[in-house]
Amino acid sequence: MLTKHYLVVFKHVFLMTVMGVLLAACDQNAEDSKVTEVEVVAPTLSDKNIQSFTLKMAEDYNANLDSLMVGFHQAKKEDDAYKFVNFRNQQWTPNYIKQKDYYQTVLARNAAYLSNSPSRPLFDKFESLIYIGINLKNALLDDDNVKLQAQFAEIKKDKAIVNRLIK
Repeated sequence: MLTKHYLVVFKHVFLMTVMGVLLAACDQNAEDSKVTEVEVVAPTLSDKNIQSFTLKMAEDYNANLDSLMVGFHQAKKEDDAYKFVNFRNQQWTPNYIKQKDYYQTVLARNAAYLSNSPSRPLFDKFESLIYIGINLKNALLDDDNVKLQAQFAEIKKDKAIVNRLIK
C-alpha cells in the first residue's frame, strides 16, 4: 500500500516537473521571438519641408481611405459584412497603425511648430481614419443605411479638408 502511495506521489512530482520544464521552455521561446523595436526617426518640420511633408501625409491619408473604401464596397457588393470585418482587422488596421504611429511620433516631436501650422488638422484626420473603419464596419454589420450615409457624409467632409491642405 505504501509503495502505491509513493508511486502516485512520484507520478505527480514527475508530471509537475515536466510541466515546469515545458512552461519554462515556452517562456524562453517567447523571449527569443520578441522583435526588437526599431526607433522611429521623425523629421524636424520647418517652413522648408512642411509642404512636401503635408503632401506625403495627405497621400497616405487618401491611400488608406481608398483601401478601406475598396474593401468596404467589395464586401457590400458581395453582401458579406464579415469579409470587410476580416479585411479591416487583419490587413487594413495593422498597416494603418504603423503609419499612424509614425505620424503621431512626428506630431509629438514637432508639437510647437505644428501648433500654428495649417497642416495640423491633417494629423487629426489621419488619426480619425480608424473610427471611419469602425463606423463602416458597424453600419455594415447592423445593415444600417442611416449610419452608413452619415459616415459617407463625414468621409466627404474629411476628404475635402485634407484636399484643401494640399492645394
